[in-house]
Amino acid sequence: MLAKRIIQVAAQVMVLLICASFAGGADSHKAASIAEVNGAPITRQRFQVDYRQAVNDYARKGNPINEAYLRNLRARLIDYLVETELLLQDAHARGVNVTDEELRQSMAAERAASTNDEGINAQRQAAGLSREQYRERRRSALTIEKLIREHIAPDVVIRDQDIAAYYTRNAERFHVPERLHIRHITLRLPPDADETQKAAVRDRIRDIQHQHQNGRDFAELAYRYSEDPSRQKHGDAGFVDAGLAARTFGERVLEIPTGQVGPPLETPLGYHLVAIEARQPQRVIPLEDVRGGIRRILYREQTDAPVKAYVKALRARATIVIHE
Repeated sequence: MLAKRIIQVAAQVMVLLICASFAGGADSHKAASIAEVNGAPITRQRFQVDYRQAVNDYARKGNPINEAYLRNLRARLIDYLVETELLLQDAHARGVNVTDEELRQSMAAERAASTNDEGINAQRQAAGLSREQYRERRRSALTIEKLIREHIAPDVVIRDQDIAAYYTRNAERFHVPERLHIRHITLRLPPDADETQKAAVRDRIRDIQHQHQNGRDFAELAYRYSEDPSRQKHGDAGFVDAGLAARTFGERVLEIPTGQVGPPLETPLGYHLVAIEARQPQRVIPLEDVRGGIRRILYREQTDAPVKAYVKALRARATIVIHE
């Protein structure tokens, strides 16, 4: 967790430095915009919000951040923003608009689907968007969706049988394996540990085990003794797939009863005491729970080619200026 946080912070610092270099040395007009589409500016503020969010998402997945990646991202993001502006201009020229009621219904549906207003607000705030900016972005997205539906690909219809077929073809995607809520204490061994070193660490883990058996709280013992980053959370690793747990701690971890602490486990990393705090049995997500998501996937797939062709034609007629 600490390593990922360092990556995220480093990414944020690099983003700020690169963004600052993009704005430097330009006149006031160019400094305010990253590009112009038929005279309409795409602001640097808009660009930088999307840029930071993209980099942070990339870093959160553990991907390396370097200047080559950032410059490639810049080019792709500018291209995306230009095409978005072209589609919005075309929508307005055609009289395609999203009413306040349509916007309200869409945002209400988002809240209902997430069941977590705080999560939505946290994402909005992390992106540096005010509520009004978030609403206007949603309005723009809905406007483009309506343009595609009414003018670009009006013949695309996703049938119930198409959704059912996709669900069947991709059954593994909707299978959720058994998950274990794990809390653990890990004492590490060096890769070249000899038997004397192993014996010393083994004695330490057994001593911790005895302390727990004599009434000491496992979470407090984890905070005091564990040499894993999860120590800061008192050893709490949260819910993990059973397969991942077995690869991390060995197959014997699956034999530990719920609510109990197992015997010391040895792995190439060291010695572990593992508590299984809860179990979530394997299950299959019902079709009805993912019907809407599958419909969106299939719709994007079937409209991708006509949208690309439409945007290409818009670009050919447009005046586009990119500010370097």
